Amino acid sequence: MVDEGSGAPERTPDAPEPRPTWRAWPLIAVFVVLVGVGAFALANPDDGPVTAETASAATDTTLAAVTESMLETTTLPPETTTTAAPAPMVPGPSATVAPIAAVDGAAPEVFGIDTTDPVIFVTIDDGTVADPAVLEYLRTTGMPITMFLNEGPVRTHPEFFEALRQMGNTVNSHTLGHKSLPALSPEQQRAEICGMVDLLNETYGTSGGLFRAPFGRYNLGVRQQAASCGLRATVQWTGTLADGVVTLQEPPLKPGDVIVTHFTPDLLVSLQELKRQADAAGLRIARLDDYLPA
Repeated sequence: MVDEGSGAPERTPDAPEPRPTWRAWPLIAVFVVLVGVGAFALANPDDGPVTAETASAATDTTLAAVTESMLETTTLPPETTTTAAPAPMVPGPSATVAPIAAVDGAAPEVFGIDTTDPVIFVTIDDGTVADPAVLEYLRTTGMPITMFLNEGPVRTHPEFFEALRQMGNTVNSHTLGHKSLPALSPEQQRAEICGMVDLLNETYGTSGGLFRAPFGRYNLGVRQQAASCGLRATVQWTGTLADGVVTLQEPPLKPGDVIVTHFTPDLLVSLQELKRQADAAGLRIARLDDYLPA
């Protein structure tokens, strides 16, 4: 048996010239005023010398004309806004997928997805490091993920996971304290699993309905407790992803593979590498929840 993230899960089983902006208009206005004063003097030779009063009147008239002209012909530059390009469409199942539910009072085990669709799935656990670069990468690529979270990270940076959730990704129970569940009593197991479901509902108004046991360690009793908390599947994995390295139980990367990785400092590099390998294999990254409907 090996720990989560280190191998197989335990189964206890050229730009145009810039246009003048509105800031150039004051200089233009001064020039026009001076020209207007001169024109006024030339146009009125019998009115005597240009005095301060006549010059002022000319100036007022000219400024009024300039202001009216500016209002008619000039608009301020629009505010600059940054609009992200729409993310690529996430592929869905090519055929209807049967809903998944508890069997004999236990949340069934899911390692990989039985599908001929050229898709793989990315799951991310824990939530310790909230990297803005990862958030932006997932937003721009449209890569879907399924999150399995613990209490500490959700309470520390809930807005990070909310941003990911707003992209269509789900938040799911990975227990409150990330403890090895088989070592706990049934009551403690339920508190850990259901407690995290409750926290997700309180924080985000929803929980995903999937469950992952810490370290991949569980038994029938744990699966029964998960089902009692309303969770429809115990999700394991067929490959791990860390430090930009993909490790598969059965190479090569193939349709239906479920990859587990973690919210760690290396996550961005790891996701980039997984996408590179998936692209090379002609595989797309799909949303796991679409293949495990309620």
